Amino acid sequence: MSQVVVRLMDQFSTYRYDKTQQKIVNLKQAQETNIDEFLAIQHVLDNHRVPYRFERNFQIQLLG
Repeated sequence: MSQVVVRLMDQFSTYRYDKTQQKIVNLKQAQETNIDEFLAIQHVLDNHRVPYRFERNFQIQLLG
């Protein structure tokens, strides 16, 4: 994943990028998730053409 996208991930308070697992981790429980941040992250990934899939608790696994 590009350094630009990694820096953009640092702007979100309820998510962080886990480099070892190549995953964007939700720091909150599902019912406390900030959906606006989740959608903003999805938008960033789509705009930068980063392949991903959704996992439990609104986590995002980066592919490739």
